[in-house]
Amino acid sequence: MLEPSSATAQTAVVTVPFEWGGKRLDVFLVSQLPGFSRTQVQALIEAGRVEAKFKVKAVKSNLLVVEGNSFQVSIPPAEKTDIPAEKMKLDIVHEDRSVIVINKPVGLVVHPGAGNPSHTLINALVAHCPDLTGVGGVKRPGLVHRLDKDTSGLLVVAKNDRAYKSLTLQLKDRALSREYLGIVKGNLAGKGVVDAAIGRHTMARKKMAVQAETGKKAVTHFWALTSNETASLLLLKLETGRTHQIRVHENVKNTGAHDGTNDDPNPQIKGLLKGLVIGDLHFRSDVFAGVPRVKINTET
Repeated sequence: MLEPSSATAQTAVVTVPFEWGGKRLDVFLVSQLPGFSRTQVQALIEAGRVEAKFKVKAVKSNLLVVEGNSFQVSIPPAEKTDIPAEKMKLDIVHEDRSVIVINKPVGLVVHPGAGNPSHTLINALVAHCPDLTGVGGVKRPGLVHRLDKDTSGLLVVAKNDRAYKSLTLQLKDRALSREYLGIVKGNLAGKGVVDAAIGRHTMARKKMAVQAETGKKAVTHFWALTSNETASLLLLKLETGRTHQIRVHENVKNTGAHDGTNDDPNPQIKGLLKGLVIGDLHFRSDVFAGVPRVKINTET
């Protein structure tokens, strides 16, 4: 079985079964390569590391595969990251040989990127766990999921390939879920679901927005835990994991959270996510008692 970050080169040939005929190549390969994300598969295709064993004009991510088609996938050896190690104080909730769980504060960027080349959580983790550099990719080593800069909460990081593979599969299969607490403007009651596709903003390309026609499916479930005249505390559970999903969905009208007591049955949800993860990432944190209880499964 291919590994996303093996120290040696790997090759495999996969053949399209009947039920996958007509699907996109990248979607099909993700189903055949456990532990590989769609982004990783697309990068392999773009790098010319996926070869069709039949005549085709071009091997692209959006190629529609046909039953019986075979593809050879070549994985290069994992590269060591060039992310510099920076010692920082980390709020470590749990750590063992497979995973480390960090309570990320508001204001801390998770990984280096445009405008934030250093002083990120990953810089600190590379210093704390030197062996992390080859796990799950060179740009975001060990990251199974992410949190925005202005979101606080629990972040699970894999320390070895086995844990990374297991946790990413659990996230893909929705055996691993994410829950948040958010404070929003408005007096809400009851529960609701925001089902609104998300894509790049048509004008501000660095921002995400609801894009009904071109966006990717995004679903957020929420429950009003308590509220007053001006604000509500919500428990939010992600069914999907789009970039800035909760922040975008906070501004969606007609959420359906209503128990008959509000004058406006569909108040507009606006607000600033204070974001405390209390989730079920095979991890449970009792935020009211303040005592985290670890339950992480990294077995395959």
